[in-house]
Amino acid sequence: MPVIVTDDRGPVAVAGTMGGYAQPQINAQTLTHLFAGATPAEAVAAPRWIVERDAPGRAVTIEASVPADARRSLASSGFDLVTVHDRSSELGHAQLIRVAPGRLDVGSDPRSDGGAAAG
Repeated sequence: MPVIVTDDRGPVAVAGTMGGYAQPQINAQTLTHLFAGATPAEAVAAPRWIVERDAPGRAVTIEASVPADARRSLASSGFDLVTVHDRSSELGHAQLIRVAPGRLDVGSDPRSDGGAAAG
């Protein structure tokens, strides 16, 4: 799922992810991290979670490295947390490019075997 984010000057970020129905959730999380100050590499590597669509009840698959405050917040909101202990592809793969004046900053998800380089 590709995403291009623009402002009045043009493109500022290009994101993409695989992960089926979780793609909008993954893109939202990586872009939120980016615009909160993370580098593209930090944004795609950050711990993530997804709201499951086919699980009974209100299940969230969540990486064990998600901070405790976020885990408590999701649990207190009524979600059943299903913890994933390894950073597998279960929560998708993401790539991210930040378009900065005169350069591109890039990040490739460590959950996959890809890489990123910009000139």
